[in-house]
Amino acid sequence: MGQRIVDFDVPTLFRLWATGMPEREICLELGIRHGSFWIVKDRFKLPPRARAAATSCPADAELPTPEEIAERAAIARAKWSPEEEERRRVGWRRSQVPLRSFRFDHRNHAMTALD
Repeated sequence: MGQRIVDFDVPTLFRLWATGMPEREICLELGIRHGSFWIVKDRFKLPPRARAAATSCPADAELPTPEEIAERAAIARAKWSPEEEERRRVGWRRSQVPLRSFRFDHRNHAMTALD
């Protein structure tokens, strides 16, 4: 089973790839199915792009001290409503469910409520 030949402008492919445009947008621009874009990347040997640096917690970031954590937590707690504070400290309150007692009747092989 041979590969289907797709006709598109190769210089435009390289130009869009170099701008950092997402693959899905490149596919839309060139009329290529996104599911087969890896074939195009492989065929034309597109160079790897630099990955974005992780901003959530870089390895060289200085960790906050316990005092800073406590201060930030207090600031966050100050924004809670009384209902939110109760929910976070106690948990969701649900209506009470009455517990029923049962007894197994061996003669009839059935459970019977004791209420």
